[in-house]
Amino acid sequence: MNLFILRWNPNISSFTMEDFEKLVRHTDKNEYPLNFDWSIYEWQNAHSGDLFILQQVGTENDGFVAAGKLTSEPYEDDSWRKNGTKVHYADLALFTVYNRTKHKNLSADVYEKLFSFTKWHGGHSGELITGEKAESILKQISSDLIKEKIWNESTLDYFINDFTRLVWLDEE
Repeated sequence: MNLFILRWNPNISSFTMEDFEKLVRHTDKNEYPLNFDWSIYEWQNAHSGDLFILQQVGTENDGFVAAGKLTSEPYEDDSWRKNGTKVHYADLALFTVYNRTKHKNLSADVYEKLFSFTKWHGGHSGELITGEKAESILKQISSDLIKEKIWNESTLDYFINDFTRLVWLDEE
């Protein structure tokens, strides 16, 4: 199983905190964006169908904010930094979006103690985690989302094995 940790620093990203808050408002109504992509650092190992979690980093409230699947093979395009470089992106289907301002669980501080083999407060976006390490992270996220009453006991299995896309929202 491939799990990519995508990292998002709202202080420097082209995807702003305001963009995220708008996303949360829509996903709270089961409306998901049609066009959503993210840069993938380890793009050579990424494939359509791989799982991802999105980590908010570089803030006082770092932690899990979303999970989903890659829906395309990586492709090269102009960097979101607008500095003339190229990066690789993948299209994403969001499965769960977690409002860190409303909920404080799933924090990077807790996860870095449980899973010290990766960085939870920074680093490249698109770090590949495989095998038992990936399964352990996903089981912990599932457990935490069950406690939050966002997932139930069968959601993780559905997410891994059956999820493809949710209801889509046309871009505004």
